[in-house]
Amino acid sequence: MGKDNIKYKLPEGWISATIGDVLNLEYGKSLPHMQRNSNGKYPVYGSNGIIGYHDEYLVNGPVIIVGRKGSVGTIHLEKDRCWPIDTTYYINIGDSVNLYFIFYLLKTLNLSKLDSSTAIPGINRNSIYEKQISIPPFNEQNRIVAKIEELLSELDHAEKILKKAQIQLKIYRQSLLKSAFEGKLSENWRSENSPQSAITFLQNINENRRVRNELFKTEKKIGLNLLENRLNKDFVFIDKSLIQKNNIPSNWFFTTFESISENYDELRIPLSKSKRESINGVYPYYGATEIIDYVDNYIFDGKFILIGEDGANLVSKNKPLAFIVEGKFWVNNHAHVVRTNENEVLMKYLVFYFNTLRLNQHISGTTQPKLNKYNLNLIYIPICPINEQKIIIQEIESKFTLIEHLEKNIYNGLKKTDLFRHLILKTAFEGKLAPQYLGDESANKLLKQIIKEKANISENIKAHLKQQPKIKKMIEGDRSIIDILKDAEKPVPAKELWLSSEFKDNIDAFYAQLKKLIENNTILEIPREGKESFIKLIHEDENR
Repeated sequence: MGKDNIKYKLPEGWISATIGDVLNLEYGKSLPHMQRNSNGKYPVYGSNGIIGYHDEYLVNGPVIIVGRKGSVGTIHLEKDRCWPIDTTYYINIGDSVNLYFIFYLLKTLNLSKLDSSTAIPGINRNSIYEKQISIPPFNEQNRIVAKIEELLSELDHAEKILKKAQIQLKIYRQSLLKSAFEGKLSENWRSENSPQSAITFLQNINENRRVRNELFKTEKKIGLNLLENRLNKDFVFIDKSLIQKNNIPSNWFFTTFESISENYDELRIPLSKSKRESINGVYPYYGATEIIDYVDNYIFDGKFILIGEDGANLVSKNKPLAFIVEGKFWVNNHAHVVRTNENEVLMKYLVFYFNTLRLNQHISGTTQPKLNKYNLNLIYIPICPINEQKIIIQEIESKFTLIEHLEKNIYNGLKKTDLFRHLILKTAFEGKLAPQYLGDESANKLLKQIIKEKANISENIKAHLKQQPKIKKMIEGDRSIIDILKDAEKPVPAKELWLSSEFKDNIDAFYAQLKKLIENNTILEIPREGKESFIKLIHEDENR
């Protein structure tokens, strides 16, 4: 084993080198969105992958693309001609090294850790060039790539099955809730118990309310500390014929959300972040979907339902729309605070039902969806007897327990596929994945060929780029300062930059951003004679 192999603990026949010995990282070229032909056949690559198409190409494929700005260190491979823009580096590979070997090798180097920028994530190619790598003989590279792709193909197949199962469980969860509130989960209970009719059930509820309200008045007179009893009206009965897709059993009826709930929104108090920091404590502080902080006091004490009042979750439903909170807590003005009389409607029952809803017809606003109190109160709720509600909750929770167990197993399985992917590549580049043959050509000799070929590739790229038509630079409105300067061929007058930027309506914000970018050595102000100054983007190589 050679000295180089001993120093870096390399497998027999491998040689140590730097990225700079083996590869050229070329700068991508700006191609503003307005100048692209979206009907073109050549993909346009940004640091995070394909961002559009164009009818001209910058480089021949196959080519490896590395994120330079923004999503730094991301690695993409394009087999055909394409246009990498100026937030990327691109790498053309010669015949002396396996393209896919380099592609997989780069993925193991965690290049994102080389980000040295402060304002905008960025990576200097000189930092990449210094990375130490190990090069095996060419034939062994081919064997390694073949084994990697065989194993990754098996992993991809397993991951596909797991993700499909994940989607099916989500569909089953929604289907289960739909069945629950159509009375299908409690069919056996109804056949065995002959529940009272909807009208009788409604009359009993309203009579109990009247008795309870009289009692409440008495308790209030003798000084008991009670939250105001707001369920002081009769249930509103909604004729089932007025409800589209009415699939509820005959002993159920519809009513409004307002009929079954007490609303305490006026007690909410929003607190700024700085204020919460000054009163940090043990009581949860809730926003629209979850706890967002802890404070040293509380507004509510008891069992309540919180329902998001605004935010994208009202449409996306990435988190529950409604959830139960118990104990002492504080709520800001982004969640409705309600409760029910659990002798009439169980809170779990209401929460489960509410989380089946699509609220599009009830919300206002597009950029910031909002479910106001008025629209919340108009939502129709299917009501069944308390004992049947308990059966429905029991059935849902039983099946949800199984679903959650399966979802956890799938989640762990997907995490393992990520781990296995990492282990496959790690093992490959330690020389432990594919067999080694004594007859393979020396990696020492191969490295000399790669270095020679690398110089030729660089010259060919320069010649090719000289033949490319120049892209006309444009200053477009409503763009960031950085994007405008990237597309400018020369320093831009400060006034022109302001009027062309996203800050054209707010000069104070423009100068604040300008100051920040200058302090971070991202841009440079060039003093000129007279009143006007010019701004230019500092190329990363100027920062070295």
